[in-house]
Amino acid sequence: MSVKISVFTSPTCPHCPAAINVARTVSKEMGVRLVEISTATNEGSKKARAHQIMSVPTTIIKGDGYDQNIGFKGAPSKASLIKAVRIANGEEGFQEKKKSFGLGQKINSFIKDKFKIKIRL
Repeated sequence: MSVKISVFTSPTCPHCPAAINVARTVSKEMGVRLVEISTATNEGSKKARAHQIMSVPTTIIKGDGYDQNIGFKGAPSKASLIKAVRIANGEEGFQEKKKSFGLGQKINSFIKDKFKIKIRL
């Protein structure tokens, strides 16, 4: 299976070098392809718009083992990037984190479940 890490960068971005360094390290360790795409070029700007990228650094991981792109805004940690590569390669499953609810949402959920009524906050 093949995995590609694409990192969208800008020459003026202070956080982009960290994102590229992490991606390079993971790319070498895991044997995956790395592409840096500078949004300062016409081609890079077009690709960023095509992916609806509004900030840099943004990292996108795509692989044959997972049918969606996996993305990070900002510089990802090495562990997060390794996990994303494994998911994209089909080595691990993806589990979405459950969102924690605030007190108002918990009360609303309890009342709806208990009394079967609609409440709008």
